[in-house]
Amino acid sequence: MNIKRVIPNIFTLFNAGLGIAALYYIFSGNLLFSSFLVLSAGGFDGMDGFFARRLNTFSKYGPLYDSISDSISFVIAPSMMVMVFFSGYTLYSSVKFYISFLLAALVFAAGIARLTKFTVKSSSLPYFEGVPTPFVAITIITAIFISHFVEYYEYHWFIEILIGYIAIAMILPIKYPKAKSSKVSFFLGLIIGVSIVIAIVLKLLSPFISYSMVPLEIAFSFFSMACIFGYLFMPCYIKINHKN
Repeated sequence: MNIKRVIPNIFTLFNAGLGIAALYYIFSGNLLFSSFLVLSAGGFDGMDGFFARRLNTFSKYGPLYDSISDSISFVIAPSMMVMVFFSGYTLYSSVKFYISFLLAALVFAAGIARLTKFTVKSSSLPYFEGVPTPFVAITIITAIFISHFVEYYEYHWFIEILIGYIAIAMILPIKYPKAKSSKVSFFLGLIIGVSIVIAIVLKLLSPFISYSMVPLEIAFSFFSMACIFGYLFMPCYIKINHKN
């Protein structure tokens, strides 16, 4: 048995395990901790590919394992987050609930379609076709996290349009640079992830801190959202170098 071939799959397994744990906390009503688990799953998702390249070992079932794990952590869990988040905001009418259901279904359907295409037709090109699923998960987490500080009813349309757009963008033939082929994409993704992780950690630690951390939480979460928009519009003006 080649141990090198097992190491990347171990990280993939951690990705799936964290996604399952996130689902448990989502249905328990703890969106904050489930968000932290999904972001942690994103870290393991990046490490499996890193070690596969580093150890120069690849498995023909690797993309399948990766897609199954990604479907749990970055498709099913975020779509359930959307459903649970919006289900608490049905004050206006039942129409709002159906809108939330349609948004969750759109995220789920587009995410599964994207991962299925990726599994069947893996690509070594230096760009993604459509928004990658981990990015969609981070966007949903950031939007929900910001709602803790901003009155929901004042910007509900913004969240709905944003989630609807990124869901559709997963299956659009738009080129988004991969982190390994674009320094701008790498650092932008790193900043987004680190910023929202810091914001969530500060929120989780707030009951144990004597002074308010809200200003920092707001700053990091809005900074993360600003970087998200930067990535979404990146294909409009960045030329991808196919030689990298």
